[in-house]
Amino acid sequence: MIYTGVETEYLLEQLIPGHLYSLRVFCSSIGGESDPSDVTQIKTLAVPPASCHPPKISGKPKANSLHLRWANPDYDGGSPVIEFEVQIINPDNSSRIVYRGRDLDCVVAGLFPGRPYLFQVRAFNRAGVRRRTYLFFFFFISIFFRA
Repeated sequence: MIYTGVETEYLLEQLIPGHLYSLRVFCSSIGGESDPSDVTQIKTLAVPPASCHPPKISGKPKANSLHLRWANPDYDGGSPVIEFEVQIINPDNSSRIVYRGRDLDCVVAGLFPGRPYLFQVRAFNRAGVRRRTYLFFFFFISIFFRA
């Protein structure tokens, strides 16, 4: 039982996002208790997933490309992750989306040897994505090759 009182409304707090709850109500008075109501199911709204961990280089970088891998965020916000987005920030601060999809890895091409690059991964669920200031993790990768 989560509430006993005379009010006809009650605010449930500290519920889990994206979780299904089953509720029923009954009344009591001096004359006794009513039968419980039919079960009502209520699903809380999902929230955007937690931040992704920084991606890691998989294998050995090639002259103009590298293979990145990342993991699902630690918390999906109560709804499965449906898509990832990887953004690259170039040394001149220009940026572009280099991957958008369901996989946990991608190959980033069109890179120049010896330049540092910044990669950011975001996870999306049906509630959306966290604001960039909270979601993006940064790291630099320099690709150096000898002729």
